[in-house]
Amino acid sequence: MTTEQAIKTERNKLLVVTVMEPKAVGDKGAIKYSAKVKTADKEFILQTFSKTFGEYFKSGETLDAEYSVTSRENTNDPEHPWIDRKVTQIFVDGKAVGGDKTGRQWRASEDSPEKRASIEAQSAVQAIIQLRVSDKLTDTSPVYLAALHWCTIKLGQPAKEALFPPETGKTTIPPSSQPPAAQTGASPAKEQADLTFQNLGDFLAAALTKGYKTKASIETKLGQKLELVKNLEEAYKLL
Repeated sequence: MTTEQAIKTERNKLLVVTVMEPKAVGDKGAIKYSAKVKTADKEFILQTFSKTFGEYFKSGETLDAEYSVTSRENTNDPEHPWIDRKVTQIFVDGKAVGGDKTGRQWRASEDSPEKRASIEAQSAVQAIIQLRVSDKLTDTSPVYLAALHWCTIKLGQPAKEALFPPETGKTTIPPSSQPPAAQTGASPAKEQADLTFQNLGDFLAAALTKGYKTKASIETKLGQKLELVKNLEEAYKLL
């Protein structure tokens, strides 16, 4: 069996001499990007499985790259092992274009900016909701209010009406007027049934729109711990 040993990590300015065609490798068809590059005193092949990094392989251009150097056993010539150099980071104007300082690459690096922003917003809102549920934030905390606004947009009109009920102090609704559900043709039961939850954070965010302030109050209503709830949609209907 071929063994691989890490030798070191280097960072150099590399002139791209030749760019190879991307190649699918392995059972899952991962795409490997390769280029022949050179420094002032040597020439070698640089590789990466990151599309983001691979897009910087352009003939005639200079890369500011960090890469790991590893050795593999050469069964045909044991005294001269294979040397692999794999990109761990590329810098443009001194700034990293993907991954972190340890060389780990972001899996989202190939997503669109819009998708990354959406994922980051969802993660932030879930964290904020958890802080409010644990009473580490108050109803007037700016970040909590921002999270509620985001939830209102994502959960639609039912959440908006629950969070911001219309003013009725100066307005009298005629007895003959139809209720909102009849006017719009929308059924509260149907709107509730349409809600789906990908995780517990989504469920908690929706439950807050019904007036529940803490996780404990929700669990009291349901009669069990939220972690034990198997069907979040059915549980939501009981709130």
